[in-house]
Amino acid sequence: MEKLEGKEAILLSWKRLFFILTIDETIGINNEILELSQPSLCKNDEYFDTKYFSCRKCNIFDFLEPSTDHLRCVCNKFSKTIGFKNGNPVCRKCDYNQTVTTDGKDCIVCKNNICKCSSNEILMERNWNGTLLSSIECLPCPKDTYPSKENSKCLPCNNLDNRNQRNCICPMASHVRIQGYCLNKDNLSDWPDVKSTYTIKFQSENIDSYYLRTKLQAAMYFCKNKDKMSCEHLSHICVLSLYVNSIQCALFMQTHMAPVKLFYNKDETSLILNAKNITQIYSLGKDDDNNTLNFTMATFSLEGKLLEIDSPNMPCHFLTNVRFGVNLNKKCIITVKDLLNMEVKFTQLYLTFKEEEKVLSHAVPIYIKKEYENDYDILETQLVRKFFFVDNISGIKALPNFVTGTFLKKSNLSVLRYMKSFTILVNICGKARGKIYPPIVIIEYGELMEHQISRNVEVTIDYKVTFALKENHINSNTQIFIGILSSIAIINSALRTWTYCKKNYGCTPNATVSLWFFIYVMGQTIPYTLLPTISDEKNIQIFTIIGFCLKRCRIYVKTRFQLV
Repeated sequence: MEKLEGKEAILLSWKRLFFILTIDETIGINNEILELSQPSLCKNDEYFDTKYFSCRKCNIFDFLEPSTDHLRCVCNKFSKTIGFKNGNPVCRKCDYNQTVTTDGKDCIVCKNNICKCSSNEILMERNWNGTLLSSIECLPCPKDTYPSKENSKCLPCNNLDNRNQRNCICPMASHVRIQGYCLNKDNLSDWPDVKSTYTIKFQSENIDSYYLRTKLQAAMYFCKNKDKMSCEHLSHICVLSLYVNSIQCALFMQTHMAPVKLFYNKDETSLILNAKNITQIYSLGKDDDNNTLNFTMATFSLEGKLLEIDSPNMPCHFLTNVRFGVNLNKKCIITVKDLLNMEVKFTQLYLTFKEEEKVLSHAVPIYIKKEYENDYDILETQLVRKFFFVDNISGIKALPNFVTGTFLKKSNLSVLRYMKSFTILVNICGKARGKIYPPIVIIEYGELMEHQISRNVEVTIDYKVTFALKENHINSNTQIFIGILSSIAIINSALRTWTYCKKNYGCTPNATVSLWFFIYVMGQTIPYTLLPTISDEKNIQIFTIIGFCLKRCRIYVKTRFQLV
């Protein structure tokens, strides 16, 4: 088979998408180098671990098997669940002539070796108070139980981890009914049922969010009980708060114990951004296969389900065709109607590169920029892993109903949060030719108020790609000093050359040397220095004009003294 290179190899690898976690030699506890995969490629005895984005085996010796969607391990049909450990259920095999109860938490004897009831009977496993029967009974469901969807089993109403059914009584003195669940209040004591728990802080106002009122406590409860999907859901609620709510983000702040990797260790920000584990050598050559930075996105739904791992599909074609060493600055216009119609999704970003025959991916850290911060504060801030493009959910207010003690959903969206600017900052290694440090994405969010939403206004999104030389330690004062001296030197050299030519009658400057240097600089493929940014160009223009004016004054004064 003919060997593929460059973009073809990367596209082929995306189709294969096989993830293997490798050890980061520079940062011991941060495993950021991955080899991509997706759930459909996992084998029959494997599940897709969304924490590490890799296919992992379910331990059959622990009576585990993959779930139907291959996103977690569950106890097999012959074993009951007795707890959770490291995110997976702890299983115990049922004895001979026993079967697992409907809730998966007990084993029950099959009466006369019959474990199923006939079509006109309902399978009963427990007494009315929830205690286990000595064997399976095929009877109509008694009080305080409810039939399953197939009307074949009876489930106890005090099984609090199951969806609430209306014919079950939820004791409101000790429990609370949330999102179709009857949950014990004692297990929610870590998250007080007060307004601040459900508040989203926007720039314009603080919103008592209806979405958080209906979803937050259930997500917290089940995440605390090691449910992976609920932990992903809870992490997304934390992202919606822009990582500032200590209640919603509490479970993820301790990076080594977090159920979902959401935060980077703040003490290691400098190590993360200065890691040298991206081995690909990039080039400025137009026809070179290594002249483009390739990115891959892992996209999740709001509820925590992994949707896809693929090349970027962001609005306005962000992150496509990112040329190495080429700064980019463009604007994208989008209407409020388009923002309202977008689904709320969450993204983890990876830089994809080649190492020998493998295609690896390095996690790209995210910096959520606040209004009062500037880009130079990065080393002092918290880096995170996930971001969203639009939030048209959390800005809907919860209106209290004082008669029933419940909350109603406001009909209109009060605040719409969207991505106002998206900047990719890539630091180039000055000593190692063509190599880069891990890129960082800087995101700033904007907001639209209710009156702006109703008028369907247009918003502008800034998109920037900025390359910088990492080892450029010259401070701004030195740069200004060098700029002024360089301008003076160029003007002085031009005047001396002109004077020399006048004295020698017809001597002209040798343009060949200048042309040679021009061709040499334009033909290089390794960036020794980068073109100035827009702000740098403005500074150079100002310094050149000032230097030129001062030199003209000096020449004028000197000429005047000579004439006198």
